[in-house]
Amino acid sequence: DIFNQPIDNLPNTLHNLKIKNFIFDDKKERSRIHKLDKSDNRDINDEGFNQSISNLPPNLHTLVIASDIFNHHLDNLPQSLNELFFSGYDFDLSLDKLPSNLNFLLIDDNHIHYSLDNLPKNLHSLIIKANTITTPINNLQENLYSLKINLTSGSPTITKFPEFLHALIFDVYGK
Repeated sequence: DIFNQPIDNLPNTLHNLKIKNFIFDDKKERSRIHKLDKSDNRDINDEGFNQSISNLPPNLHTLVIASDIFNHHLDNLPQSLNELFFSGYDFDLSLDKLPSNLNFLLIDDNHIHYSLDNLPKNLHSLIIKANTITTPINNLQENLYSLKINLTSGSPTITKFPEFLHALIFDVYGK
């Protein structure tokens, strides 16, 4: 059965929300999700989820979205959100209005053709997994400490790296 119901009546006490199981290749990322699995969270395990998430609990700290068809705005997420794990397929909406307190962002998308120039200023760690990134990255946040990019083809155009970037990993697997 496909779960594709509104989720705008979740309890205000909810801290973690996971939409679909999420599997990573990286041990550190798996460990982070393993901790989520043991915490108080709500699981919606379906890649057919395509509902608005504009009315989430105000105390939400972690949000995991993994749906092949999800394509709703992410511009009204709770300001309390610290971690966002997003996995989709051809998501094509802006990421310009993510919560200002967000410090960890994982984007796993087929083709990234939207701007990554206006991510939150407090973003500490950014992981991008995609087939291609077709939009130049001109403005990475100055507070970015760690950047990891996994691509199956091509090479991203990054015009300027943050001055205090401590970790940079490029994994490009050409076809």
